[in-house]
Amino acid sequence: MGKISASDFKSIVELRKFGVLADVDPHRLPQKEGVIATPCADGDQMIDVFTRQVEYAAQAGHAPRPHMLALNGGALLIAEDSPLNKKLREDLVYIEHIKGGIMLKGMRTIVLYTHAPCGAAGLVKLSFVECIELLIKAKARISSEIPDAKVVCFCHIDRETDGKHKKNTYFVDEERWAEWQRKHPMEVEVA
Repeated sequence: MGKISASDFKSIVELRKFGVLADVDPHRLPQKEGVIATPCADGDQMIDVFTRQVEYAAQAGHAPRPHMLALNGGALLIAEDSPLNKKLREDLVYIEHIKGGIMLKGMRTIVLYTHAPCGAAGLVKLSFVECIELLIKAKARISSEIPDAKVVCFCHIDRETDGKHKKNTYFVDEERWAEWQRKHPMEVEVA
């Protein structure tokens, strides 16, 4: 399992302070029918991601129905210009499985996930900021292809300090991200 780099940790702290990474409010997440979630397949994070998704439904007073679609890199695969799609067109696979989840389960809420540290992102040398950019692009693509779906973005963070892990999941606020981008235009170019 990798560790969050010093520069990525600095970005996480800054984005948290700026409000891009916000606390999840389960009552605002439409999940009465359940959610289609697209986390990374990372086995070190999946249990926490799944447990939190179940907790969010329970806190909002709904029966938990997370429909998990997990591939290495998670929602980062969905952005059309993702460097994770250089060899395979997993973006098309993901989109078809999301559409299938809608047809099979009647779920219209899609939760797109990224996480840090992410081994798949590390293989193509994506920074944390670039991962957030790809996550927002994935949302735009899904919203365009499935306009009647509610699409939200989450980011799961695993900070290791002195051998102990502290894990949190945050809502990625797209409006705050756009504002942050205006102040940091050169920092969000994805290779």
